[in-house]
Amino acid sequence: MSKKSLDQHLTEALASYSMKRHSDKKARLNRRYDEIKQVLEKHYGDKIYSPYKNGSLAKGTDVNLKFDLDMVIPYKKGHFSTLKRMFDDLYKVLQSADLEGKYTLRQQTVSIGIQYHYDGKKLSMDIVPGMEVRTGDYKETGDLNLFINHPEKWNGKKHIKTNPKKMMDQIKNSHPDVRNNIRLLKAWKNERDIRIRSFLLELMVVEAFQRHKSEKGYWNQLKMTLEFIRDNIETIKLKDPGNAGNIVSDSMEPQKKEELANRIKNL
Repeated sequence: MSKKSLDQHLTEALASYSMKRHSDKKARLNRRYDEIKQVLEKHYGDKIYSPYKNGSLAKGTDVNLKFDLDMVIPYKKGHFSTLKRMFDDLYKVLQSADLEGKYTLRQQTVSIGIQYHYDGKKLSMDIVPGMEVRTGDYKETGDLNLFINHPEKWNGKKHIKTNPKKMMDQIKNSHPDVRNNIRLLKAWKNERDIRIRSFLLELMVVEAFQRHKSEKGYWNQLKMTLEFIRDNIETIKLKDPGNAGNIVSDSMEPQKKEELANRIKNL
């Protein structure tokens, strides 16, 4: 297949992964988001700042293989003595809430996951609770401390300081070629059950493009990005845009990094 044909194939693939073909599911997910936001704002009142959207839909890196939307809930400092109590309380509130539709609820690494079942598809939402670092500083900094529910999955850490808005803007404001290559790799991740956190994958793509700015065409860019991940995933140190002290690449276990590098080698 010629390079032009490969580029055309990837262009068509991107079109096929577009959420535009599933506007009904996107609308349903947005309604669930609004419903949950209202429940949490009513329950917590002035204990929280206004929740906001995050994740692939907000960043422009969504694919229709997985219908999901993230919500960040910024808690004011002082209402919970620990991050774990904040996390557990959110889970209990969502457990007792009378939410529309059939869904399952689970505690994840830094979020509470809600999965709706609709028309043969799973619509997912991750609710990420975070507490402002110092009393009253959230509006100025946007910084939050997140509880890590499974520290063994994050290099033993029990909490992290981050800035979800800065993390989102890092991807949202990147070049369209970067976001489109992220979408292609997310499709590959979902179809092949590749075990890598979406944000780590996004940062790997951003870093690859920063080091190889001259690549043109989807095929050359995708090949370059995969080779970059293959050659660097086991050693690279990628910093959180919201906190240079948080190494996002540490969120992936060394064994998983080696497995990913080998899978790309065998493509």
